[in-house]
Amino acid sequence: MKKKAEIPRYRIGEYARYMGVTPDFLKHYEQFHLISSETMENGYRYYPFYQSSKLLECMKLRNYGVPIRDMGALLNDDDAETAHAKLSQRISEIEKQIAFHQAILEEYRQFSEWMERMHGKTEDWYVTECEEMYFLPHSNQYDFLEDDRIYSILKNWVSFMPMVKSCMEIRQPGGRDYSWGLIVPASFAQKHKIPINGAVKQLPAKKTLFCDFRTELYRSADSKTLPRDFLAQKHLKQLGLKTTGSLYKILLMYNHIHNDTMQENGYFMVPLE
Repeated sequence: MKKKAEIPRYRIGEYARYMGVTPDFLKHYEQFHLISSETMENGYRYYPFYQSSKLLECMKLRNYGVPIRDMGALLNDDDAETAHAKLSQRISEIEKQIAFHQAILEEYRQFSEWMERMHGKTEDWYVTECEEMYFLPHSNQYDFLEDDRIYSILKNWVSFMPMVKSCMEIRQPGGRDYSWGLIVPASFAQKHKIPINGAVKQLPAKKTLFCDFRTELYRSADSKTLPRDFLAQKHLKQLGLKTTGSLYKILLMYNHIHNDTMQENGYFMVPLE
């Protein structure tokens, strides 16, 4: 075994190159006392070779997602079993992140398929069985709803957008009795443990008319606009169908084209008798 004085020491730039990191990386980890350097008589900082194994362990923990502030305990205080238990907790968090990102990718694929199907169209429709949905109201025509139950779970709901979607519930077809909120399939909410309470409206699975639309609205302040549910009402009448209650307008993408023009991409969801 070499004596301490015989152990090679390296200037910060050289040591960083040998370890595949940057000098700033070394300084940051040294600030948290995870590695150490020695200041020699010439005033320069040198890193001894034996720090390498500890630095490699730090990089391993970093890729596990362990915060730098927690690495010291794992490296210096915990035994293998305790460290393994802490890493297991971190792996559970990574699995949740992976599930979230997989859901994001699937949502994007579905939206891309929708955009391709609607290319060159302004509307489309079909009737199919719709799964159970959860709707969380959030605001009315001009203001936010005052209900503490909404805001106790809202942060969790919006964290799952775009799988959770912006949605308008139209309670009076052709009128102004409506509220904006968020909507999500019940199966997704259950899988990802999105909280549900008494403020959430449960929409049972049933046969549903879907009316897709791509439209521009409000070209000028004095222009006459059609009722928000005009498209859904038109197809209900043409097909001889009747709704059981509220209609739901779901936005997939909302764009400002000009100051006086908006573009909406989405669909109406109309539960049928």
